[in-house]
Amino acid sequence: MSNRYASPILSHAPGLDEVPRNSLLSVLAMLLLGCFFTLSGAGKIIDVPAFAAVLGAYGISAGAANALAIVIPALEVVLGVGLLTWHGGRAMGFVCVATLVAFTGAFAFAHFSRGVADCGCFGAIEALRTPPLVSLARNVILLLFAVWLFARPVMAGPLSAIIQAFGKILVCFAGAVAFALGGISSASGKLRFGPDPALGRAVAELPIAPFVAPAPGTRLVLALEPGCMTCWNALENARAFLREGVVEHFEAIAGGDEKGLAEFRAKFQPQFPIRLVGEADLEKVVQDFPTAWLLRDDRVVAVFRRSVPSPHTWLLGAAARGWPLTPKKAPAVASRIEPRPAPELPRPVPSPTPFSDKQE
Repeated sequence: MSNRYASPILSHAPGLDEVPRNSLLSVLAMLLLGCFFTLSGAGKIIDVPAFAAVLGAYGISAGAANALAIVIPALEVVLGVGLLTWHGGRAMGFVCVATLVAFTGAFAFAHFSRGVADCGCFGAIEALRTPPLVSLARNVILLLFAVWLFARPVMAGPLSAIIQAFGKILVCFAGAVAFALGGISSASGKLRFGPDPALGRAVAELPIAPFVAPAPGTRLVLALEPGCMTCWNALENARAFLREGVVEHFEAIAGGDEKGLAEFRAKFQPQFPIRLVGEADLEKVVQDFPTAWLLRDDRVVAVFRRSVPSPHTWLLGAAARGWPLTPKKAPAVASRIEPRPAPELPRPVPSPTPFSDKQE
C-alpha cells in the first residue's frame, strides 16, 4: 500500500532513486580481492626471474615463462587497482573467477603431479609465503568471494562514480609502471629499493659462506653457471679486476656438474680457481647469475648482480674511494725489443777500365 502522506519533495528528490544498495559482503569481496591481486602482482614484479623459474617448475618452456613472468604480474596489478577503485561490476567478478580458477588449477596440478611446493603467489614477499595446502585453501576461499562478487556485483553510486573516474587514470598509470618495472626486473634481476643487504657484512655472515674460504686482502668472488651466457659476458670484466690490479685474487663458484665445467674450461681457459658445487645448492643462496662480491679482508665492499662493470667504471664511483690498488703483475714475456746491429751494406765495386786497342 502506498503512503499517501509521503513528502513529494523527498520522494522526488533528484539522485535518491539512483543510489544503489550494495551488499556489504560484495564490497568486502571487492576490496579483499583488490588487495590480494595488487600484492600478488607487486611481489612478482620485484623478482621477475624468480617467478619465471617458478613457472618453469610448472612445466612451461623457458621462453614462454620469461614472457608470462612479465605479463601476469602487470595484469594482476591492473586488476587489483581496478577493484580497489570501486570497479566491482559483474565483468570484474567474472575476470576474478576465471583468474583464480586458472591459478588454483595450475598450482594444484603442479603440486600433485610435479611436486612443486611454492606457488609463487606473492613473489618476493616472503612474509606472505604459505605451505602448499594452505595456499590452495586460501585460493578456494578467494574463489568463493569472486563468485559472490560475480553474482552480486557492486553498483556505482554518485560518489563511487567519481572514484571510478579517478580510478581509470590510476589503473592506466599502474599498468604502465608495472610493465616497465617488470621489464627492468627481468633484465636486471630482483629490484632493490635500497643498499644491497650484503654490503658491509663479513663473508661468514652470508649464505655463500660454505663455498668461500676466509682469506685476507682484496679479492673478487664470482658466482656463475657454466652454461649462462650472461655469465660469459661478465667474465672478461671480472678478469680485468685482477689484471688491472684492483684486486689481489679472483676466484669463482660454479653451479653444475663436471661435464659442464669441463666445457667451460675448454671454452674460456680460466686461469683462476673455480669451486664446483651442486646447481641446486648454489641456487638456494644465489638468485641472480652472475653475482660477484668484492671483498676486502673478508668484508663485502660491493655487490654486482646480473652483470659485472669494468674496473675502470667501478673505480669512478664513490664506493671505490680509498680503494688500495695492487701493482700490476709483469707480463710473462718481456715486451721490450732488443737492439739489433744495422745490416752491413755491400761495398761498391769499381767499374772496369775501358778496353783499349793500344799496346804498351
